[in-house]
Amino acid sequence: MVTYLEQGSLLLLPLFFSLISHMVIIKLDWFSWARVPVYQKGFGENKTWRGFLVVPLLSIPPMYLAVWLEKVIGVSGINLGAQIPWAFGLLVGFVYVLFELPNSFIKRRMGVSPGKTPKQGRLFFIFLDQNDSALGVLICYYFILKASPATLLFTYVLGVILHLLINFILFKLGIRKNAL
Repeated sequence: MVTYLEQGSLLLLPLFFSLISHMVIIKLDWFSWARVPVYQKGFGENKTWRGFLVVPLLSIPPMYLAVWLEKVIGVSGINLGAQIPWAFGLLVGFVYVLFELPNSFIKRRMGVSPGKTPKQGRLFFIFLDQNDSALGVLICYYFILKASPATLLFTYVLGVILHLLINFILFKLGIRKNAL
């Protein structure tokens, strides 16, 4: 019997691998030549071409792993195997970084410094910071994979829990500047 945990884990695998790797790349300042803001005035200095390059590319290998695991474990209901892994990995990584931009744009219009949370609407922006990209990826999974709403809801909840846990661990290791 296939569980939502198996489906959610496979759907999250490419993102968590690429995002943890991206944080390490930022910390080590690799590919510094691409550390150029996409649009500094609109999104701030932290939204760089490096993220748009690295996150989609780093989503490819774990997408192959997720497709392979889907077949080996016998997970059904998410249809990763029907996708071209390199293309789908690129798409998922790109959607992730793309959906971070509106939140950054809003905060820049409010005069909030990059990497900071505004005092006005603090809880809303903390929620948005943790969920903007997840929403984009779930929309992608819904339309392309035809994943069920129950699978997407479970993946969302699992993703939020893992995201907060990994952020905290990366903060404790000195890789992230803040725990949220």
